[in-house]
Amino acid sequence: MKVERKRRRLYEEPDDTQETVKQQEITSEPAISDSQVKQEVEKAEQTNQRDKNTTGKENSEQDSLNINNQLASQLIKRYMVLALAPAVIPFPLLDLAISSGIQIRMLRKLSEIYGIPFSKNRAKSLLVALVSGAHVGLYSGTILKFLPAIGTAGSILSMAMLSPAVTYAVGYVFARHFESGGTLLDFSPNSAKVHFQRAVKQGNIASEDLK
Repeated sequence: MKVERKRRRLYEEPDDTQETVKQQEITSEPAISDSQVKQEVEKAEQTNQRDKNTTGKENSEQDSLNINNQLASQLIKRYMVLALAPAVIPFPLLDLAISSGIQIRMLRKLSEIYGIPFSKNRAKSLLVALVSGAHVGLYSGTILKFLPAIGTAGSILSMAMLSPAVTYAVGYVFARHFESGGTLLDFSPNSAKVHFQRAVKQGNIASEDLK
């Protein structure tokens, strides 16, 4: 049986059928319009902006908290100096009243720094419960003033050492409480006593710079 073979003549053009099919397949793929590209770009920009806003807000809150802590630290140091004044007052019990007034005023200023509502009566009751329950040495100093001469000298020395330290401890404990989001309403003197006693020791060291 004779098989005929088809020969391409020299003047015949090559068969471009397969090439044409491939080109049709390529051109038949769905094209992305300019509007779709624009939408995707806008979505990406919005996502990036949200991330920046979130990060910026967190950084802003942290910066604000750091500034508040610095202001609180400076305030406590100033009131430690003021706490030296009651030590030289010769009248017993009056020195305690003045010392308490200084600490209450300090708490008012701390509340303003952290944006906490302040109540003088609430602050006074918390202060009495905290200081009287955790550090009785401050009260022994004023009792010495009932004794003439030597008692007065001993009281001045004792209160000059203790009053700034106690004032530091009061400021430190309340500042940390406000920093954590607490208020005067949810402050617990019993829970703060351990931290207060430690802060008094730190205050003794810090008061050395006042001498």
